[in-house]
Amino acid sequence: MSLRSLAILAICAVTACGDSPAPRPKPVNPVRDSVRIRAMRRFEQRPDTLLARVDTARILGAPPARLWVVFVGELQCAGCASSLHELIPMLRREYVETGRIRLAYVNAGAADTVYNARFAAHAAFCAGISGRFWEALDVIATARDDWADLDDPQPRLDSLAVRAGANPETQSMCRQRQRMLPMVMWDKERAEASHVTSLPTLLIGDQPMAGDLSPAAVRWAIDKALAAAR
Repeated sequence: MSLRSLAILAICAVTACGDSPAPRPKPVNPVRDSVRIRAMRRFEQRPDTLLARVDTARILGAPPARLWVVFVGELQCAGCASSLHELIPMLRREYVETGRIRLAYVNAGAADTVYNARFAAHAAFCAGISGRFWEALDVIATARDDWADLDDPQPRLDSLAVRAGANPETQSMCRQRQRMLPMVMWDKERAEASHVTSLPTLLIGDQPMAGDLSPAAVRWAIDKALAAAR
């Protein structure tokens, strides 16, 4: 997958653009079962509007913006937490709200040593149902010491998402049904396809940026990319 494909977040993944349904057994009643099979196939091919809505919620900025900036990280990473807290408000204020970039977040697949990061990503995506994805992302990452070592971090993560403004009932339903699990898995694949080797990484257009992600360094890189895109 190209960096451009990663940037647009491959929303077709939640609109049944994947593998075809597995072959079904030969129907016993050809008329009755053929109707049932056609109905089930129509259902399988129907977009999952909830997942699509959350996939869109983690994209900020207007379509006419010339440049994509994608933050690739995970929520148990100390460097990711500080970068999220420092960078995202600056990027929103100076570049998203002025119509110059589109900003998105991709959650990298967490290593086995930080398994709770998967639950944290799921909680942030669940908050996206309430339109509070970015707020939950910041609160959950900042409070990572509160949940990183818990045997079951999910109730604590839900409470942090609610603190960020997520609807409590929606958040609980989403967690109990694991509704955002496909999002977690798809993001893992997206991050792997981008060949990101260091977290956090910013993908600025088609150029990865890691290491020094100070606001000054990121401004310089984005301004340079914007100038080249004119």
